[in-house]
Amino acid sequence: MVCISVRYEEELDNLRGMVEKDHHSYGCHDQSHLMHASKSANYNDNKIYIVKCRDTVCDWCYNIVDHFNIRREVVYIAMSYLDRYARRKGNSRTIPTFEYRLAAITSLYLAIKLNEQKIIKISSFVHLSRGIVTESQIIAMERSLLCNSDWLMNPPTPHAFSSLYFSLLQSSVFVSNNSSQLCDEFSTYLIELSVGDSSFVGLPAYAIAIASIYASVQHLVQNSLECSGDNFENIRKRLQETVALPDRADEHITGACELFCELMSNVDKISDEFTTLSNDKRMKDERIDSNTQENECRTSPICVASMNRYIPV
Repeated sequence: MVCISVRYEEELDNLRGMVEKDHHSYGCHDQSHLMHASKSANYNDNKIYIVKCRDTVCDWCYNIVDHFNIRREVVYIAMSYLDRYARRKGNSRTIPTFEYRLAAITSLYLAIKLNEQKIIKISSFVHLSRGIVTESQIIAMERSLLCNSDWLMNPPTPHAFSSLYFSLLQSSVFVSNNSSQLCDEFSTYLIELSVGDSSFVGLPAYAIAIASIYASVQHLVQNSLECSGDNFENIRKRLQETVALPDRADEHITGACELFCELMSNVDKISDEFTTLSNDKRMKDERIDSNTQENECRTSPICVASMNRYIPV
């Protein structure tokens, strides 16, 4: 009991520190550079609308980390670098095509370099670009990303928040380990979807994590999977009581919840992926395979030169 209590207090301290760091060091940043362009907007040869190509870049990043067997959480960190770099470019919603491609490649390279033990050489990213960028250009952009981010390169992630919240909640509010696992997996799935959605940019990581837990529990309740309405209310209450959150936290969490509701309504077969799988066969790999079927962009690594859905070649 003493060991459990000590661990619980340590996790609470970690959670408080992450919330403080997320709020004061990384904060909610402006989204003006991600304002949606008209679908009929014309592109010139040298500029792209950031909001139009960001999802393609995110898919490419997931593609690469899956190939190299790297944690998918790294993609959130890489997109954080890229979003902050784009924000520093000013109020413009556009950015030079080559610059954005280079920043995207370098952001992923830097996120892997700082957060993973596995070493992926710069030459590998040059190869993936098929000669679009050089090693010297990646090195120069790496310095630029560091300076533009004020050397704040370790943002708390929704994945880390979600993991801590589940660890703190598991023994007190979930009716079984299986229900906790179901909720955890679905929450992670929603977080991964949110990384590529520009609407979530500017929301605190803790708000995205809490909203993903709310959404996952509601989904399980609606589909009668191991959870009840009482469970949901109990979880909501415990989350609110776990640690003190900054001002406007409720506003951010509500906003994230609304975005997740919209996101879930727009993703085909999202319910089938989690309701048709039996409780004893639901494994993380099955979830990733299901994601792959939904998004063929994530099946194998592609070169950055192929990121031309919204990025002019």
